[in-house]
Amino acid sequence: MWLGRLPVTAVTGRGSSGWAWLPAHIAARRRWDRVTGEGTISAAPVAGLRNLTSLGLRFSGPPGVLTDAFALSSLPLAHLTLIGAYGLDTLPELPALTADGVRRTTAGAIRARYRRGDVHLTIRGAKDDSWLATNLANPFRDWADDDPSFGTAA
Repeated sequence: MWLGRLPVTAVTGRGSSGWAWLPAHIAARRRWDRVTGEGTISAAPVAGLRNLTSLGLRFSGPPGVLTDAFALSSLPLAHLTLIGAYGLDTLPELPALTADGVRRTTAGAIRARYRRGDVHLTIRGAKDDSWLATNLANPFRDWADDDPSFGTAA
């Protein structure tokens, strides 16, 4: 059951603009492992969920941009998972990050940023710009990793 399409201000208590779909049971939960959005997901709506320690964001289409990422720094977030975040550019400090599907240049920058820290980092599925130019708009783009011929045919 969904709380409904709420203004971000109703979720965060702050003067932000935009809308968020939130399940009714999420307010008290510590984990929210599957937030799915189109090409852009704003982190602002979850900033008011003060118990959230684990969050998973899945981008269902291009470009895979996370906006308001620093809103996550107000949470006791222990782990963030990003899937299909090919447009990712900034992140707050985090104890653990799993990224599955980012630009190869972004993966290198993330690794360099957290290299000497205590961050538990897992990066899979990093793609170069030529692969993204060919496959980013393909809804079956992840299939190309499993079976290249089938992925191309799809």
